Amino acid sequence: MEDILLDDDFDLKIENGDIAIGSSLKQHDALLLLCNTGELRRTPYLGVGLISYLNDDELVGLRDKIQKNIELDGRRGVHLQVYGNGKIQLESAWQ
Repeated sequence: MEDILLDDDFDLKIENGDIAIGSSLKQHDALLLLCNTGELRRTPYLGVGLISYLNDDELVGLRDKIQKNIELDGRRGVHLQVYGNGKIQLESAWQ
């Protein structure tokens, strides 16, 4: 999916004086993981709220919440791994 791109600070990415356009799936995943439920105006039911899991040892709940949000977002073929060190590996595709 092509969309407006953001830089590492989530500001508009500018290239050659124009707003950058490109593949936004990874960017979309990052925003979905970082936002809390209710923070995304058009889809208030989405949002993992990753920061709330910062000092939590319950990774199964985190994995389930990510899986549910990705599926609610309309993606299939989800490959998700949540590792004990906090690393998250997520691969998916739009329907």
